[in-house]
Amino acid sequence: MAHSHDNHDTHDTLDVWSVEGRFQHLVYSPRGGVEGVLIDTDGVPTQFVFERHDEGAASALAGLQVGQALVIEGTEEGPSPKGKAAHTVYRFERLASVDGERRGTRAPANASTARWCA
Repeated sequence: MAHSHDNHDTHDTLDVWSVEGRFQHLVYSPRGGVEGVLIDTDGVPTQFVFERHDEGAASALAGLQVGQALVIEGTEEGPSPKGKAAHTVYRFERLASVDGERRGTRAPANASTARWCA
């Protein structure tokens, strides 16, 4: 289930979505690096992609098991130059919780203010 956390009081606005789902698998680049994660959100696949070479994001998801409950926060991605995605794609901002336990507090680098909730 996705929940928007937006702030329209400033010029630099960023809508951050908090998405609850079950871990399915990591997404790998052609060169073998971790570039994202796929979760199941009420039967709908949802993908989060990492910034290029973001080892912190990849390590935050290391060791997860299929089916673990996650809350991930991110911003909705625009259309890919490769064509329409088969599922919703978000830019990863932070892993908020795993199995109900709160995790990191990393906030978006380009946001002046944002409201977070898990």
